[in-house]
Amino acid sequence: MSFMQQSEACQPSAEGIKQAELFRVCGLDWGEQPTATSTQQNFWLVGLLRTLESEGIVERDVTTKKWRLK
Repeated sequence: MSFMQQSEACQPSAEGIKQAELFRVCGLDWGEQPTATSTQQNFWLVGLLRTLESEGIVERDVTTKKWRLK
């Protein structure tokens, strides 16, 4: 949330940011780990974003698939 609140790209009227980029810039990718590949680690962010979406805090543009604050 802190990153999105400070990022101009993530503001309500802005274009937004792709999930994979958000995952990396927030430091959530710990690289390939035994039984936890980078792709599997990304599912944590998916859960977080979908929870924030259900709470009305963020939204995903259906065309660009980019996330931004609501």
